[in-house]
This record gives sequence, structure tokens and C-alpha cells, in this order.
Amino acid sequence: MDDNNWITKCPCGQNQDADGLMIQCDRCLVWQHGDCVGLFTEASVPDQYFCEQCKPQHKIHQEARRRRAEVTQARQIRIARARGRLRVERQEKDRVGRKPNKKKSVTKR
Repeated sequence: MDDNNWITKCPCGQNQDADGLMIQCDRCLVWQHGDCVGLFTEASVPDQYFCEQCKPQHKIHQEARRRRAEVTQARQIRIARARGRLRVERQEKDRVGRKPNKKKSVTKR
């Protein structure tokens, strides 16, 4: 297969070649980013590699899914915290912009 016929199908959703390590499935011949499947160096590449579609229960994919879930959870926490700060800032801004409520004096008879 020549370079023009490479098919990149990666769990990250970015289905284009990357500058880093790329690995090819030995069964379906798709290419994936090494970082996305937990293979960061040439030394970590196994003798045989099967993508998540061909061998979903492989240890490499289980670990990669766990890492992606951790990253997603951390990202969601950061977003929630940022939204919370924005909400507090908006509430403070609204309070500053409002006129204070004047209490009506009530006279008892």
C-alpha cells in the first residue's frame, strides 16, 4: 500500500496523519496515532498490533480507554469549575448593578 492510500481511523476522532508515532493494525490495516492508543515510543510497539475495532478487549485499548475517561473527567471538572466561577461573577455583577431595596417604614398604630 503506498502512502497515498493510508487510512487513518483513530479513537481521538482526528482521522489525519500526525507528526508523531503512527501504528498500523495488522488485521484491517488502518493507521492510528500512537499517543491515542498508549504507545508513546518505538520500544513500546508490540510485535503485533490490532486496532480497537479488530480486538476491542486488548489490554492496550482498555488502558487507553481508561486514560481517555480520566482526561475527559478532568476536563469536565475544569469546565464545571469555570462555569461556577462565571456564575458567581455574573451574580456579583448583577448585585453591583442593582439599586439597593429601600425598606418602607411601617408605623404601628
